[in-house]
Amino acid sequence: VSKVEHKYVSRCSDPFLRQRVYLGYYESEYQAHIAWKQYKHMLALKWGDILDSRGYAKVVGSALRLKYKEIT
Repeated sequence: VSKVEHKYVSRCSDPFLRQRVYLGYYESEYQAHIAWKQYKHMLALKWGDILDSRGYAKVVGSALRLKYKEIT
């Protein structure tokens, strides 16, 4: 999250795309953080599924899902 011309821009590194993903401009730092957290949640679900399917301990996928759990 960074501030650009009185707005907050949110970006996130995506390991699947191997690049930073632009998530948008937001009026508040909190809104920008929520956008980042939601994107991280989606990535954690993807990684969790991949790790589970490759036979890693279920606790690894579960830990990722918990760390980046969706904000309600």
